[in-house]
Amino acid sequence: MFPHSVYKHWLAPPGCCSYEVPSYFSFRRDLLTPIVFSIGPIHHGKKELALMEDRKKIYYEKFCSRIPKEYLEKFKSILQYQEICIHATYCYKNGICPLQLDELRSIVLFDSIFIIELFLSYHEKENDGFLNETMEKNVIIKRDLLLLENQVPYHILNQLYRLLLGITRYQEYPSLLVLSCKFFDLRIPVQELCPRRVEHFTDLARSSLMGVFSSDPLDLLKSSGEFLSLPTAMELKKLGVVRFEPIEGGYIADMKCTSRWFIVKLIKLQIPHIEVNLLSECMFQNVSAFELCAYNPEYSHVSNFLYLMSCLVTDEEDLNLLVTNKKMFQSVTEGRIGLPDRDIFGVCETLRSLVNY
Repeated sequence: MFPHSVYKHWLAPPGCCSYEVPSYFSFRRDLLTPIVFSIGPIHHGKKELALMEDRKKIYYEKFCSRIPKEYLEKFKSILQYQEICIHATYCYKNGICPLQLDELRSIVLFDSIFIIELFLSYHEKENDGFLNETMEKNVIIKRDLLLLENQVPYHILNQLYRLLLGITRYQEYPSLLVLSCKFFDLRIPVQELCPRRVEHFTDLARSSLMGVFSSDPLDLLKSSGEFLSLPTAMELKKLGVVRFEPIEGGYIADMKCTSRWFIVKLIKLQIPHIEVNLLSECMFQNVSAFELCAYNPEYSHVSNFLYLMSCLVTDEEDLNLLVTNKKMFQSVTEGRIGLPDRDIFGVCETLRSLVNY
């Protein structure tokens, strides 16, 4: 676990899951701020995002053409019934969400329909001049939807989507969890059949990295102990007693360090095989920010993992050791969003800034 001395934990009010990240966390604001559109109330109304409000209206009309009017009215009733709980999920730096309930309800209505219609267009492989226009644009769309400050509650999205699945035409469509993971190119966590309630897409990204859904942080093993510094990957190799081994298709929860005696003590460090793509930097930072806002240090497993990686990889020599034979990092290029191997080091550089709290 990374040192408590560099960890500034912020105790948010109960019920919060979407946070405006406090400024005293040393995160890059450009990786927390949407580029194209706002989702939820935190960035709503910004002039630089105003153009997308017209696109949301178009998607609203498209979605309304899919469902009977009474289904839409039922969803509006659900929002009204749960509006106080929805209001409580948003935590601002200076307190609770300042919007009135009816204004927040309208934002969540349009944004939820926008997201579901976006996912449906993706699933149906429809090119409407917005999604699937260019790879770069698709990356920005996915990026904005993964931001911690740019969320609507996942259970609200799921209730809307389940209304749609009640229509015969859509009954064979995949679950929202599967659809979400495919859209973001995330691995579906192993407990997909019986997940706990996902809070939002940032939380889903964390679960995908971890490989588990946990109904409570206490269900996961604590990160015990504390380290102030570690040798780099090359330094460990030169010792001659440490061997790195990738966990193909593994998750952070699968990471292991084992040892055995053979004249000297031999150590095997099993590290999850990380696929690095254009979304990695943004996803790592927002998941780490979510853990800082919502979890105690001993349960901030992704942040602890990033801290370990930042210690192991300090220069390109360390990176080359771990890229060789796909020990740790892999650039994703086949049919997915990829990075040249030389650019993976830039992501590793970012890891150090992410854990420099």
